Amino acid sequence: MRIRTLLYFLPALVLALCVSCQKDPKEGGSGSAPVGKTTVNFGTGRYMNGIARPFSLKTGDEVALVHAVSGEQSVAKPVSTGDNTSVYLFNLKKPSKGDVLVGYYPAAAGVSVGSDAVTLPFPEVQNGLNVDPIYVGSTKNTGDTYAGNSITLTPMTSLVVAQVQKGPYLVTKAEFRGNGGEGLAGTLTLDLATMKVKDGTEKTIAVSPAEEVNCFLQARTIPILVPPMTFPSGFTITFTLSDGTTAEYTTSESVEFTPTTVFYTNPASSGRQLLAVGGGRVYLINEKLASATGNYKDGLLWTWVARDHATEIGRSISEDDHMDDAKPVDNNKNILVTSSNGWAALVEIETGKVLWSAIGISNAHSAEVLPGGRIAVAVSDGVDQVKLYNRSTPNSALASYPLKSAHGVVWSEKTQRLYAIGGTSVQIYKLKNWESSPELELERTVSSSGFVTGLHDMTLVDENTLVMGGNQAALFNLTSQSFTSLPHFSSYAGIKSININSATGEAYYTYGWSGHSEGDFAWSTHTIRYTDDIYANDGGVDKKTIKVDDINMYKVRVFTW
Repeated sequence: MRIRTLLYFLPALVLALCVSCQKDPKEGGSGSAPVGKTTVNFGTGRYMNGIARPFSLKTGDEVALVHAVSGEQSVAKPVSTGDNTSVYLFNLKKPSKGDVLVGYYPAAAGVSVGSDAVTLPFPEVQNGLNVDPIYVGSTKNTGDTYAGNSITLTPMTSLVVAQVQKGPYLVTKAEFRGNGGEGLAGTLTLDLATMKVKDGTEKTIAVSPAEEVNCFLQARTIPILVPPMTFPSGFTITFTLSDGTTAEYTTSESVEFTPTTVFYTNPASSGRQLLAVGGGRVYLINEKLASATGNYKDGLLWTWVARDHATEIGRSISEDDHMDDAKPVDNNKNILVTSSNGWAALVEIETGKVLWSAIGISNAHSAEVLPGGRIAVAVSDGVDQVKLYNRSTPNSALASYPLKSAHGVVWSEKTQRLYAIGGTSVQIYKLKNWESSPELELERTVSSSGFVTGLHDMTLVDENTLVMGGNQAALFNLTSQSFTSLPHFSSYAGIKSININSATGEAYYTYGWSGHSEGDFAWSTHTIRYTDDIYANDGGVDKKTIKVDDINMYKVRVFTW
């Protein structure tokens, strides 16, 4: 009878026991099964030298998993190895379904997880050697012990490959900083919701290579590890060189680095760079290296060959295409190339790509970028005009303005005027109806007679001064609109290009006229010339020359002083 009674009450007893064993979530329980099985996937990593490699798990590759609300943490090793994905068996008791879980690798990385942010160390001092990044990721707890959780850990690094131009120096240090003063190293703070970098305790990253980087024979690179973040105002890299000078790369455009981004900078350089133009080629030359031997090839940095881009320009181009100018514009990102064989082009230096072109303009001699996306082209004998174009529209001129033997155009940001030269005339234009139906309105014509005739070239010296060259050379004051002769050039005729450093009185220039030419034409030369004193009454003696003997050179431009 007793046995029968127990059997009768057993189901009710079991039910009561089960109920009594359940924990009330409000009294310290989680309401979910413990977090255990979790599939961890590692995103692609990159070595510091930019070589991509998949993440291959090893036995000791411990991952930490943290409950963001309580801070409870568990560390586990991979169940399988040899791939970038493995199941990990964690032991977290506090997470509820939907709670945020943060994972990171390596487990000893010094990562801290809070309720709304994650912090991690990021090296503000580096040596350019290979470094494995810290991987971080987040997921929401599924609450399902059978299916488990899945989390992707992303490397919290990007790579900037900082290039330094060929030159007579060693690089001892590279320093990276955001132009907006962003915190980018030291202790980084990531927003928990987006896992994006919000701030850092240090504002610079300094790389001191294990060995000084020798740039004598070729351009070199220095790897800089940076966090995945956005620099709205761009960034700057300053290179310290063994000769006591610095070189700098900077961009003012917004740059977004995402995890595993590899960003290659344009080459930075120390010292002067010259653009030599003639025939069908443009050469970028390191002046110091070339001057050491007098041969441009020893300092050659970059070449642009016109016939390689004939299709982009829209015409057939010969090897010797009588290019007569290559003017740096757009903060030295592009050059404006003109050819007396009938075309003009805007060329991107980094890629060599033609961004804009105009054809059918015989004797194009120089061009200039104007505000609002416009370009002016000086077109000489036979056309005798200044032509106006939209840089977004190839070939179609907006307007033309007469100027006998037009050879040069220069825009002054200070005066908001376009200056154009031809013969002995300096024409000064102001902009009219520029936003709607753009025009150039001739404001004044100034004669250069008595100072310089046969005007062939004009460049800005400073914000208030132009230099003009032809038969002799002179400075032109933009305020007083008056000329000052330059004694060094008093015996020169046929000056084709002239560039002056206002701070030092130095100049680089070319000339060529009948009986004094070195190339195949009366106007051509094989020599870039230099003086350290434009005011010296020295009979025009060159202090230094650089030979460019494989093109019929017309002009030299100073790319960087």
